[in-house]
Amino acid sequence: MKEKAPVRIEMQFQYLISKPPFDKDEIRIDFLNRLNQISGVNIIEEKIDKRPSFKMELLENDDNLKIFFQANEWAIEQIKQYHNKNS
Repeated sequence: MKEKAPVRIEMQFQYLISKPPFDKDEIRIDFLNRLNQISGVNIIEEKIDKRPSFKMELLENDDNLKIFFQANEWAIEQIKQYHNKNS
């Protein structure tokens, strides 16, 4: 029986480039660094304009899942702050 490839989570940095505030490298790097706090994730900075991925099974660990959610909540907060300043 053929073994299935692991399911991966793909981060869409490539598409964030045109979306403020993520059009700034330093904001995408900050997001990347937050994701890299997940045990087993090691996305290099050269990938901030690409679509890097990591194994979804890493999020089976409660601490890793918490970090993943916190990183995404941070990203949402950055978007809200940007729009509040510019509306």
